[in-house]
Amino acid sequence: MLEALVSSRVRRALLEYLLIVPADRFYLRGLAKQLGLSISPLRRELKRLERVGILTATREANVIFYTVNHRSPAFLQLQQAGRALRWLMLGPIRSSAAPNGRSDFGRASEAR
Repeated sequence: MLEALVSSRVRRALLEYLLIVPADRFYLRGLAKQLGLSISPLRRELKRLERVGILTATREANVIFYTVNHRSPAFLQLQQAGRALRWLMLGPIRSSAAPNGRSDFGRASEAR
């Protein structure tokens, strides 16, 4: 579904990463390696997100580290959109089949 909204593969991978691990501090080469992306297009996207306030850049020696600006209105909107997309794709998290309203799927140790 995100593919239809964000056509750039690099931008989509970066936004997904930021939504999954917003507390991480990262740098260009490490992120490029982790996401399997080329450095130049990733650098452009990082700069673009820094300009709109989603990312904050800090230079340490010769490395620029990026962190998510959690107070950025643009990031807050991105989080809300991410939650809405997740809900559309997965449906409500709580299962009406569970007696306590919780979904405990995937907990093999409790099933034994």
